[in-house]
Amino acid sequence: RYMGCFPMIFRKAREFIEILFGISLREVGPEDSYVFVNTLDLSCEGSVSDEQGVPQNRLLILILSVIFIEGNCASEEFIWEVLNAIGVYA
Repeated sequence: RYMGCFPMIFRKAREFIEILFGISLREVGPEDSYVFVNTLDLSCEGSVSDEQGVPQNRLLILILSVIFIEGNCASEEFIWEVLNAIGVYA
């Protein structure tokens, strides 16, 4: 249904991931393979964090892991359940 919109959606998602988390998504190889590249030059213990002191890159890794474990598709409600379980609330 949205296959024609995929390039635009993917481009926007890449932009937002880089703006919000300082991680760019780069294409590697000819088979549409991608890798995340940290553009903030921070380690996993980096100093960039949200208001509660949780490093943002840890939240990103957690959310991406949840999506992967759920078969590359997780509802917003389920992601919020996981985030609430670690003390992150909207």
